Amino acid sequence: MRKLLPALLATLALLFVSACGSDDSGGGSGSSEGVGEDKGVELTQENFAEEISKAQVDAGTAHMTMTMDMMGTPITMEGDTVLAEDPADVAMSLSMDMEGMGAPEGTAMDMRMVDQVIYMNMGQMTQDKFVKIDLTDDSNPLGAQFDDILEQSNPAAQIEAMNESITSFEEAGDGGEIDGVSTTKYNLTLDAAKVMEEQGQDTVGAPETFEYVMYVGDDNLPRQMDIEIPGMGTSTIEWSNWGEDVSIDAPSDDEITDQDPFAGMAGS
Repeated sequence: MRKLLPALLATLALLFVSACGSDDSGGGSGSSEGVGEDKGVELTQENFAEEISKAQVDAGTAHMTMTMDMMGTPITMEGDTVLAEDPADVAMSLSMDMEGMGAPEGTAMDMRMVDQVIYMNMGQMTQDKFVKIDLTDDSNPLGAQFDDILEQSNPAAQIEAMNESITSFEEAGDGGEIDGVSTTKYNLTLDAAKVMEEQGQDTVGAPETFEYVMYVGDDNLPRQMDIEIPGMGTSTIEWSNWGEDVSIDAPSDDEITDQDPFAGMAGS
């Protein structure tokens, strides 16, 4: 696990960001206008991705919680997201307990992404400072690996990827009240290879499909999404506080370390 830790952390962060829509201003100011209001649009397989993205664009920001069980390892992340048409304006902040990933007891992580740079503070593992990973630096293996995924966080790419990947779509009735809003439940099956290809990922060993269950409000904003990846595990994402202002800042220079805590992990 330690060998895969840096790549896994960056992947989780970008999945956390890419699960949301976009804010065409790129700032931390959202708009609660329209949140909770009925859009009056019937969602179908043909318009689902586009209508969901439009609603998220209008709101601009959200608080998210992601709970994962990856091959028996529980992982929980929580934070705020701001997304933009331009990947350079995408931002996120999240916190995560890392004990379940093999880190020392009591280790927590503070991760931020600002201006296409990921900053990770993992307590003692990073001397309580932030490691800097520039996603646009081709000489940085992690940066080069995940820059393609970041590019897919813009809504046009997301809509194209989802529209081309959905193989089954079902409206499954009342989803109950979530975050104070009545929801409708939707079951979606996506072609896993197409999803991964759109994100620039290797499809070798990939499952045939990803199974999604989404709970969407009358305002077309997602409130919960359950994902099952055969042979790997499950994930639940919950959205709240749509359209509320958030503040996400890069750490100061004196909070950043030049040391690479992952350098000695290659053979572990």
